[in-house]
Order: sequence, then structure tokens, then C-alpha cells
Amino acid sequence: MDLCAQLISPMDTQLPQFKGEIFVTRQHHYLYIYSKKQIPISKIANLMESFGIGVSDLISFQLEGVYVYKFLPLREIGEEVAKRLFQIIQQALEGRLPERCQLYQFLTLGLTLREMWLLHGLLKYESQLILEYSENFISSVAIEYSPIVLKILDYFFEKFNPDRSPRKLQELEEEIQQDLKEVKGLTEDRVIQLLFWIVKSIVRTNYYLEKESISFKVEVSNLWRFLNGIQPLWEGFVYHPRFYGLHLRMSKISRGGLRWSNRYEDLREEIKSLMITQEAKNAIIVPEGAKGGFVIFEKNLSKEEFKGFYSQFIDALLDLIDIGENPRIVKYDREDFYFVVAADKGTADMSDVANEIAIKRGYLLKDAFASGGSKGYNHKELGVTAKGAIRSAARHFLEIGKDIYRDPISVVGVGSMRGDVFGNGMLINPNFRLLAAISHREIFIDPAPDPAVAYRERLRLFKEGLGWSSYDRTKISKGGGVFDRTQKSIPLSPEIRKMLKTEKEVMSGEELVRELLKMEVELLYFGGIGTYIKSSDETNQDVGDKENEGVRVNGDEVKAFAICEGANLALTQKGRIEYAKRGGRLNLDAIDNSAGVNTSDYEVNLKILLNQLTEKGVISEIEKDEILFSLTDWVLERVLENNYYQSLIISIDQRRVKKRDFIEILNILEENIKFFKRKHFAIPKNEGIEGVIKDEQVVRPILGILLLYSKILVKKYLLLESFIDSQLARRFYNSYFPANLRNFDHPLRREITATAIANYIINRTGIRFLRNFNPQLLEKQVQCYLVLDELIGAEEIRREILNQDLKMPVEVQYTLLAQIEESLYFGTQWMVRHYRKFKNIDIYRIVKYRGEVKEFISRR
Repeated sequence: MDLCAQLISPMDTQLPQFKGEIFVTRQHHYLYIYSKKQIPISKIANLMESFGIGVSDLISFQLEGVYVYKFLPLREIGEEVAKRLFQIIQQALEGRLPERCQLYQFLTLGLTLREMWLLHGLLKYESQLILEYSENFISSVAIEYSPIVLKILDYFFEKFNPDRSPRKLQELEEEIQQDLKEVKGLTEDRVIQLLFWIVKSIVRTNYYLEKESISFKVEVSNLWRFLNGIQPLWEGFVYHPRFYGLHLRMSKISRGGLRWSNRYEDLREEIKSLMITQEAKNAIIVPEGAKGGFVIFEKNLSKEEFKGFYSQFIDALLDLIDIGENPRIVKYDREDFYFVVAADKGTADMSDVANEIAIKRGYLLKDAFASGGSKGYNHKELGVTAKGAIRSAARHFLEIGKDIYRDPISVVGVGSMRGDVFGNGMLINPNFRLLAAISHREIFIDPAPDPAVAYRERLRLFKEGLGWSSYDRTKISKGGGVFDRTQKSIPLSPEIRKMLKTEKEVMSGEELVRELLKMEVELLYFGGIGTYIKSSDETNQDVGDKENEGVRVNGDEVKAFAICEGANLALTQKGRIEYAKRGGRLNLDAIDNSAGVNTSDYEVNLKILLNQLTEKGVISEIEKDEILFSLTDWVLERVLENNYYQSLIISIDQRRVKKRDFIEILNILEENIKFFKRKHFAIPKNEGIEGVIKDEQVVRPILGILLLYSKILVKKYLLLESFIDSQLARRFYNSYFPANLRNFDHPLRREITATAIANYIINRTGIRFLRNFNPQLLEKQVQCYLVLDELIGAEEIRREILNQDLKMPVEVQYTLLAQIEESLYFGTQWMVRHYRKFKNIDIYRIVKYRGEVKEFISRR
């Protein structure tokens, strides 16, 4: 008799009654799995191994058309644990739960499935905080020290269960601290210590709402000692067995996009880098920087499936902010009412979905929660990001007497005409000579384009939402074409060889992309996602973005006259510096493509105000929408003005900021902004400061960073001062809104006022406004500057000078503008020194003498 025959008992000839595809039970010491479909034995063995339970004597046979799997567990399983275990085995074999999960072992230690998912979420979050340890390693440490981990979970339950009294927290914490002393090994100690500190730092969770997605909000400043680099202050984390996501905020008044990412292993690193970029970009708007993203474990999703995951992500994040009072959520942080998101990669058409959820849940901001959508500004239709980027880049050409909007300018670009930033950007000037474009999959080359013909074809592709492969080949100049970026061998026509100045007759797709990026061209325009330029001393591993490793070039290899960063992170900061040191002209992404976030911020703040007026019955819902859309051109004009002024003041600062000023301002920013670190922005220490200076001028990417952080610094200190509530400051608050919406109150009135003042001053004075910075004197300095500025009618004079673009030599313009600021600087310094003489005078009344002052100046 063979082994199988010996193992089959008389009981195995009876088929139990069960519904569904799979049934799991126990008879005597054996486990039985009954399935209507065949299951590989290895699958069952692997699943049991995940529970830490080996198997022996595993046999399979058929009974009345049902597949039966019988085996002996190598560990004793208690009755209560067995009930839970059987349900999970059944769901895993049916594909509703993962087959392999180390943490299943905690189910045999008494955790429920939901408690195990909470632990999984906590460990997943920890693996995102410290990338040097894999998630598998962190899980194995948690299993090794399961008694301590179970106590940490008890601490979580005691802290957040609304039905428990948290009196035991102190006692539990003392026990855990004592147990931590028994952890062997520095690495293991760090893993368990950090897990405990994560739980201690959680201030809200939706765990007791019993939703599928588990979310928690972390006060990250408590974890800084475990982490490196710039970190957010607040972070929301969402875990679901089929996806996970996070949202990072620099403060509670922060905003930024939510993206669908494919970076499963290091999502937080991607989002953190984007948040830091957003923080600088948000210097010109009211909220600070934020960014969010999520990863879905499954592929080939339908639109409805994706919408479902996105909706759960949004809903779980909304559980972490103030939406009424929910007795099932225990809060350890103060008021948190401002949570605003924007469309991003993969979520461009999700704004209406997000707003629908916010409105349904009764969120204060209603349809101001997610900018864009059917009741917001459509960035692609407006082309706002591209328009802002070209407005910023126009400065590079204006300085050599060229008009970026009309003159023939040769361009190599990254992106596709169906894309928002690239497509809109390449339609701004009908005389752009687009020689080549690189998209995710294709390479477009037109060695000698007819501008009029090419423009019409680009316009067609843009309107029809088509890629380069749909470009009419008859409209491409001789020798050009559209090629697959992944091709191993692309024959080069004589025209392409001439354009590239190469003798090679064949190149791979990747080599061709590299050569195009290094071409001698007037403008290199980035409108697509990816990091294409690094510095020569950076490795691809330093950069990330594995997808573009094969085509990436170094900054000192790029020969374009100027670069426009319509897209984020097209260059590393070191790559920008290296290109600028070679003589190239560029700003940085946070300067060039700020118009999109600026527009969204106007939209959100206008909606907040209009929603208030609607609730009070001042206007109807229909009128609210009509007013918002009627202001579109007004908003665009304000936004593009910011792009113009920022690029302008960087040029003036290049000529005025000397090495001594530069070092002084760097020190001021480091001392007064906790998250401003030279290292992050590739700014060397003082002894190596020449590394970012060329021909006695600080390179533009560095000046751009300092410009934005100077605004952040001014905003920070103004918000601490009573001046924000003065009559003079009120003028700047009112100027933020169109005439018909002024003098209404707004929940972010102080933030709007501080932002408007910081933008006005730093856009005109540049970073030298921070010379001799003293926090105690800033309020007086700002007040005196603004009074003098209005008293002499400085803004009218500036506008007269700037109206001479491409008529008056730029150096003359820059000199005249600098003279205005020097006069205001010395006048401000004098007023600050003699401020006590004005203390009993309403300083704003001085402005009443503006006419007399102007007449006096004109006589001189």
C-alpha cells in the first residue's frame, strides 16, 4: 500500500457541505482544504510557512469532483486562533489576501486580521522612513521581538480606543522602555525604537472607524532624530491591503498635488523630494509646501477600479483633519482645518471626485478642497504652467535683445504635444523651430523645420491629443522622422548627422537622446516628467529616476544657450549649477513652473471666500461659479506677473549681490529657517563658496533658491507681528482680490496679507532686503519700506522703466531699478533708526503727502 493510501482515512470519503470556492476545516490533528479548483501544493506550503507553521504528510486527492488537500501542521494551533486562521487561508487561496506575508505569524499570537493590518501599516510606514532597511528585514525584526511589538500595539490601542481610558499609557510606556533594553544589536534596537516612536508620534487615526483603509497622522518632528535631510512637520499615512499612500505637509497650512506613483519601494523619498520643491515654489502663495502620492499593488486597472482606490485614499486622509466632531477619533493635536490637494501625475481628472467626497462629508472647504475640475480653472486649457515657464525664460533672451514670443528660436524639448506643459509651451511662439523632441517612448526629429508648417501640425496634435507617432511625415523636413526610443539601432540621415555634428551613421535610441540633449541649440525646453541632467560628480543612484538612467547627461555637456524647466526635477540642483558654471542660462523648476500652483492657490482662496458669501446668502451658487470663471484672465495676469518679476529680480541680484552679501544672507536663512540646509540645495560651506560663483556672480539657480526662501522668511516673521492687522497691511490683503471682492474677511486673511507683502517687497528688492536682518526690527523695516515706496510713487516709476523692454538696453533698466531700491534702502534704514519719533503718529498718514513729495522730486 502506498503512502497516500495509508494517510487517507475512512473519514476522507465524506464531503462536507460548504458554500463558495474553498472551505478549510480541522479533523483530529489534520487540516483539510476543500477547493472546487486545483491548487498547487507549493502554494499551500508557502502560505502555511507565512504563518510560521510547517506542514508534513501533505497529500491531495479528489472527492466527488472537489480537490482535497490534507496535511499535518508541525505546530499546535489553539481553537480560537484556528478559527481566524482558517478564514485567512480561505481568503488568501481565493486571491482576496496576499499569499505570502511574514506578519501572518502574528495571527498565531492572538492578533485579529485587522490588528495585523494595522501592524503591517505601521511597519510599511517605518520602511518608508528608513530606506536602508528593507520591509522584509523590518518585519523579521518585529517577529523576532514580537512580545515587545505586541506591547507597542497595546499602547496604540490604549491611546486611541475611544472606549478605553488612557490611564495605562504611562505604565505601558515604562514597561516598553524597560523591554527595549533587552533588544540585542544596534540595528534591531533602532527598528523597534522607531516603531515605538512612530506610535508615540501618531496624533490621530481612523482605525476605530472600522474602514478598509487604515490611516494615521504623525507629528514628524518627534522622529527627526531618526531621519536625515529636510523632513515635513506633519504626515498622513494610509494603508490598505491593495494600496498604500502618504501625504507630507510642511505645516498645517500647506498644499500640493496627489500623484499616482509606481515607486513601491521608496514612495516617500519621491514625495519628500517633490514636497521640498513645492515648499520653495509655494513661497509665492499662501500655504507652505505639501505633496502626496499612492501606490497600487495591482496593474492593468480599469478606470472605475482606479477611481475606487483614489476615493478610499482621499476619504482616509480626510479622516485625519477637522470635519465636525467624531467621537470615534481621539485627537492629540490642535485645530487642523486646512487640507487642500491638487491634480498631479495620474490624477489629472480626479479633482471632481475628490471634491464630491469632501462635500459629501461636510468638509468646510467644499469644492475648494481640490483645485481644478469642472468648477475650477483647467490648467491645460489655460496653458498657465507653460505660459509662466516661457515668461520666466523670456528674461534670458531679452538680455540678448531677442523676443521669445516672436523671434525664430531653435528648440529641443522633452515632452509630447498631447501633454499640458510641453504642448502649450510649443504653441506660444509660432516661430519656434522645434528641431527635436523626446517623449517617454518616441524621438521626434525635424532638422530644418518650416516654422509655419510645423506650428500647424503641432497645433493639430495638441487639439487631438496625439503623440509624435501621429505627426504627418510629409511635414517633416528631409532626413527627419519619428523613432522608437528603445531601438537598439537607428540609422542617421545626413541631415541628422549634420544637425548633431557627428560622423556616426547609426545610434541606439538612448545614445540619440543623449546627443539631442547636448545639441547646440537656443532653448532646451522641459515639459515632460523625468530627470535628464545631473552633474558630472553625481551617480545615477544619487539621482533616482531609473527610467531615464540610460539617457541622462551631465550639466557641463549641455550646450543649449538657455534651459526652461516647465517640468519638475528635470535637472538635479548640482546639474543646474554645473550647467550655469559653463555659461548656460536657467533659473530652476520652482521659479519657472510656479504659475500652475499660483493659479490653483488663487482658485482655492477665491472659492473659500465665495463659498462664505454663498452660505451667507450674499450670492447664489450659480453666481459663485460665474464670478470665479469671470476672474480667469485677472488671475492669469497676476500669476504671470509673478513669473516676470522673479526672473527679473534674479538678473538684478546677479549683478548686485556680492560674495559678502551672499554669505551673510545664507547665514541668515540658515539661522532663521529650520529646514533651510545648504547641503540640500548643493550650496557649499563658506570656504568652498566659489563653487557656485562664476565671473563674480552667484549662479542663477542658487539665487532663485535664496529668493524663494527670503520670501518664506519674511512671511514667517510677519505672521508673528501685529502689523499684519494694520491699515497699511490691509491694502495688500485687499489687493490680493479683485475690486468686487475686497473688504470681505477670509479665514486665511493674515496668511494672504503676509504673502502679498513678502512677494511685493522681495520681487522688487531681491534678497538684499535681508541685509543686516534683525527679527525684532523686521516689522518696522517692512512698514517703513512700504510707506516710502508709496510716498515716492516707486511702483509707477518701475513700470515706466519695465515698459521699455526690448527698447531700452537691459543694463540701463537694471541700473535704474537698482537705484530706486538703493534710495528706498537708505530711506528705510533712516526711518527705522528714528522710528520712535513716529510712534505716536499713524505712519500711514504720511502717504497723504505723496503728491507734494512727487512734485518736489520732479522739480529737482
